[in-house]
Amino acid sequence: MAARDWLDKLKNASYDMDDVLDEWNTAILKLQSERAESAHVLHKKKVCFFFPSPRFCFKQVGLRRDIALKIKGINKNIDSIAKEKDRFNIDTSRNIEEPPRIKSTSFVDVSEV
Repeated sequence: MAARDWLDKLKNASYDMDDVLDEWNTAILKLQSERAESAHVLHKKKVCFFFPSPRFCFKQVGLRRDIALKIKGINKNIDSIAKEKDRFNIDTSRNIEEPPRIKSTSFVDVSEV
């Protein structure tokens, strides 16, 4: 049962990684949207600035810090999981052969239609 617990920890760590990547991508899209909206408002006023507003800079710094801290936590967790792997004598260097993929095509034989 201990090996099952280890696999669950590994699976949860992969979910944590996926969550952080989703959070990062969502935040980037949100910032891009806010910048585009801000640029649209500035364009309406016929004003052009070279530098983005400080609000965006502080948001980015805070976001990067939050993501970095989450990644550090995930890395610690993965290091711990990797150390536990040795207890179960799991061989990660063994190559596992994948079955050959069946070739597919979108070609349609007109005579069969």
